[in-house]
Amino acid sequence: MRLAWKCLPSDQVHEAAMALAARAAARDRELVLRTKATMHAGDSMKNAAEAVAVEREAQKWALSRPEFREHIAGIRRRVGQRGTR
Repeated sequence: MRLAWKCLPSDQVHEAAMALAARAAARDRELVLRTKATMHAGDSMKNAAEAVAVEREAQKWALSRPEFREHIAGIRRRVGQRGTR
């Protein structure tokens, strides 16, 4: 699986990569590992129903984690603040 976040001039790549890595490093380690495993599992799924079932279980697991719930609450606060500007 290949993902692209954004396209940058070559002189900005290192700084952007380091900033992205810092964000990832600050996340709940178990959540990151589970997310990566779920993404890799997608390569072997045979149909959409299987993909939905795997993702549903991953989402339920993530929602059981206090760190994830706190992260989502922070996103909601930031999004809510945008609407009041």
